[in-house]
Amino acid sequence: MSFRVATIVFLTGLSQSAEAAENGENSVILGVDTMVHARTPPPGWYFSSFTQLYLAGHSERHGVDVPGFRLVLFVQGGRLQHVWKPQLFGHSISTDMLIPVSWADIRVAGRSDNQVGMGDIQFVPLRLSNRFEVGSGSFAYAAFSKVVTPTGLYRTEPNAIASPGTNHWAFAPSVALTYFSATLNVGTTIGYVFNTKNPATHYVNGQEFQIDYVAEHKWFDAFWGGACGYFYEQMTDDVNPDPAVPGDVGNQGRVLGLGAQLRREFSFGNINVKWIHEVLAENRAEGDRFFVQLFLPL
Repeated sequence: MSFRVATIVFLTGLSQSAEAAENGENSVILGVDTMVHARTPPPGWYFSSFTQLYLAGHSERHGVDVPGFRLVLFVQGGRLQHVWKPQLFGHSISTDMLIPVSWADIRVAGRSDNQVGMGDIQFVPLRLSNRFEVGSGSFAYAAFSKVVTPTGLYRTEPNAIASPGTNHWAFAPSVALTYFSATLNVGTTIGYVFNTKNPATHYVNGQEFQIDYVAEHKWFDAFWGGACGYFYEQMTDDVNPDPAVPGDVGNQGRVLGLGAQLRREFSFGNINVKWIHEVLAENRAEGDRFFVQLFLPL
């Protein structure tokens, strides 16, 4: 989840620059939505979890490496989903809630900090989805909006550079598309994030665009494997009204994630493991994400 890196000293310590966003990470977690995308299960209750380890030893700002940068981030998230029996214009209706707990250890320019705590709770109040047959397979689509609430631990100590919460709301209208057959699953989730003002600092992160994707094949028995990843880009400048914080509000971030996943289907659900390596990062950290995910009916 998001861990605040308020200021970073670089260029031989003669100037300061804020992150591309006020947070060290974006509001919506990258790389999680590579399992089911638009496919909605039958009515009932479902539980899914993800365990993420993110390791980054490099970060840059405007082509200049940030000195002494290292980030170790561990996130454990649990999502509860309910698929309702009633339908709306033939579309399945579902609701879900995600609760993350995070631990981070950050080192940058001779400073270090670590913190553990609950991150921002994320809701999907209404998700509409449908599917129809296409040749020997099926196509599914879904529309929904993620709502990120300022419920996580947010630290205000002057020397704090690690904070599990963002202290602001975020809204991410999204669409998901999936084509699947007996041996093929190709899907993507596309979201656009609108961030609100952090009342503690009056800082507003820029708008964010992100895509999670997967293309996997059923190799044998119930094993699926293939490529997965994401693309992220901040689309607008941050707004920083505090002249006491010399943030570079034009410091927009971008990164591409390329990886692979292996998924095992069971009668009780799915287990998925994946690794995503980041490349072409601009104005943000660049590293590797490792995931273990579980999906099962209750």
